[in-house]
Amino acid sequence: MLGLVCKDFYNLAKYLRTMLIAIVLFGVYAVMLGDVSIFSVMALIYPMMSVLSTFSYDNYSKFDTYGLCMPLKRSQFVGARYLLTLILLGLSTLLNCAAAVLAAERGANLGEVLLPCYVYFALGMLLCCVMIPVVYRFGVERSRLIVMALFLIPSIGFLVLFKSGGGFTPSEQAIRTLLYASPLLLLAALGLSFLISRHIFAKKEF
Repeated sequence: MLGLVCKDFYNLAKYLRTMLIAIVLFGVYAVMLGDVSIFSVMALIYPMMSVLSTFSYDNYSKFDTYGLCMPLKRSQFVGARYLLTLILLGLSTLLNCAAAVLAAERGANLGEVLLPCYVYFALGMLLCCVMIPVVYRFGVERSRLIVMALFLIPSIGFLVLFKSGGGFTPSEQAIRTLLYASPLLLLAALGLSFLISRHIFAKKEF
């Protein structure tokens, strides 16, 4: 399975170099402004785009057809894609944390500085948990609009609620409870997403 992850990194080599340059530039800009919100959004988007690109590379090269001739289980193909997702999200989150610490005011509470980084990581994980099964089911090209909707619909919904004043503000206790429960919720979402993707991939014919 690690060989499959290495294959994806090899395919993404040029893309990741370009992405790293963009992240560094956004990071410097964010630190200079003292606001890492733009950088945090980019740190959320880039891993998802990278994972989506690996599907495109495999589809273009017909790798799945070739790879299934090797002594590998279909579940290993799916597991490698999720492992790649975790690695990319982890790396982007580390960079996000570094930028947040550098941009923070002197004497700022470290927990408060790093909390938004964790929130962006959690959002990225949830979005990827939805995106990967969708791509396995519908293919890369047909899934692009669905993936765009994953970003746009929640954003537009929150914006409409905010502008209309119809939203509600959860209590501090509710936020704290959700925060403490979030690691278990993320693990559950990841496990469920993996099972769905494995089932879809197992039924595919190549």
